[in-house]
Amino acid sequence: MFSINIRTAALSVLTACFAAACSGKDQQTKQISQQGLNDAMRLVEIAPSLSPTAIEKELLEIRAREYEYRTQIGDTQADAYIKAFESGINQADDSLARLIFEPEQSNTEEYAY
Repeated sequence: MFSINIRTAALSVLTACFAAACSGKDQQTKQISQQGLNDAMRLVEIAPSLSPTAIEKELLEIRAREYEYRTQIGDTQADAYIKAFESGINQADDSLARLIFEPEQSNTEEYAY
């Protein structure tokens, strides 16, 4: 009887720890997603004053941050970051979104006759 109680208690502790870890990961994913949105809003604000080369540099920094999340924390968090970044750009500035996410179409449209 005593060993069953120890097993039950140990299982309860492990379950609680797992739930806390999952909760922590969810919170971390939300924070990283918010960072992606913040980075998108920052780019939207500064993009009009940047050259195309400077915008490319900003985008390389975004990809570097995604890679850092992917290698240091996990794919789920990196995916959440990029998804939030892309969503933020798409919602805030349609022209910038086309420039970033559809560069071939933007160049074609610019030179269309």
